[in-house]
This record gives sequence, structure tokens and C-alpha cells, in this order.
Amino acid sequence: GYRVCYHEKDFVGGRSIASNIVEAIACSKRVVCLMTVHFINSSYCMFEFRTSLQRNVQLNRERLIAILDDSL
Repeated sequence: GYRVCYHEKDFVGGRSIASNIVEAIACSKRVVCLMTVHFINSSYCMFEFRTSLQRNVQLNRERLIAILDDSL
């Protein structure tokens, strides 16, 4: 089965959102980003995307799955 990181359930209280994002990405086998207008306009979502992309390069693995919305 699949496991999904959901911020309200999985993020650790008292830690910064950025720190929680970095930790979640580091522990993930894959990261799926649905690239919508709202996603692109969200600083946290773009931080997730950039962090995932950077992790891909560091590990030399394709772990980021970006799905483009037709409205883009």
C-alpha cells in the first residue's frame, strides 16, 4: 500500500514548517507534486518542490513526480 504525508497528522509540533517539510521529503520514497496555479503561487508548495528537486540531484535518483495541471 501507499503511505501519504499529511501535514496536520504528520508534522511535528514546535518545529518550523520548513524543517518538517525537509524531514518529510528526506523520509519519502517518492514526492508527488500536482502543479496547479495555486501550488505555484504557494511559497510552501514551491519550497517543497525545490527541496524535492534538490534531493533528486543530490541522490542522483528520480524521486520527484511532477504532474502538470492543464490550466498551466
